[in-house]
Amino acid sequence: MARLDSLHNQLYANEGSVALLRVYRGETDYAGFPSRYLARMKAYLTNHKVDEKRIAVQECDGSSDTQYRLYLVSRAMTVPACTSTLTIPKITTLFDSYFYSHEYPEIDDCCSIAGSDVRGAIASLKTFAALLEKSPDSKAFVIAYNGTNVWSYNNRTLRPLDVASKATKTAISAKRFLVENGIDPKRVVTINGGYRDTLRNVELWIVPEGGTKPKPKPNYFPKKRKK
Repeated sequence: MARLDSLHNQLYANEGSVALLRVYRGETDYAGFPSRYLARMKAYLTNHKVDEKRIAVQECDGSSDTQYRLYLVSRAMTVPACTSTLTIPKITTLFDSYFYSHEYPEIDDCCSIAGSDVRGAIASLKTFAALLEKSPDSKAFVIAYNGTNVWSYNNRTLRPLDVASKATKTAISAKRFLVENGIDPKRVVTINGGYRDTLRNVELWIVPEGGTKPKPKPNYFPKKRKK
């Protein structure tokens, strides 16, 4: 975050300027990645007392690798334009994948959906909703996975194994957010993906008409408790 700290200092030294944050999506990045990362950078600046009105964000195409560019823009400065397109996929596509935690601020009453990056997940879901609006015949699949031995930052210990229902609640939380942003609930399918031997994880899939439905891929299978 050293570059953001430098930008922060320059903003305070130039009162009439604006910060422009850009993320160029690489060829292997998820489509939702730029939204998440820009939200994180913007949150960093606002947490350091930068007025939100002085921060502009842009997602850009045309890069083979992920790139981040920060601009201090004055009224007299011209910034090179960039293009960003939300391409409607022709085949079933994983739009984004992010971690979540139940220990951080919640989007709704049931559970957190984004780990330490709640704002990033919200930004990704908004972009996902915009893509779904452009493709009215497609469906959204939200697959949520429970994690194993997730580190608890509150008490510096390993958490016990998640109960299976947590992933269900998380998927429903993401669906509710999409519906609140204009998506017909009939177009959103939620799936409890079981357990993965990693942090808790959410996948957002877009399935065009006639496309193959995504299947959950758990890789950890807890032993049933003895009665």
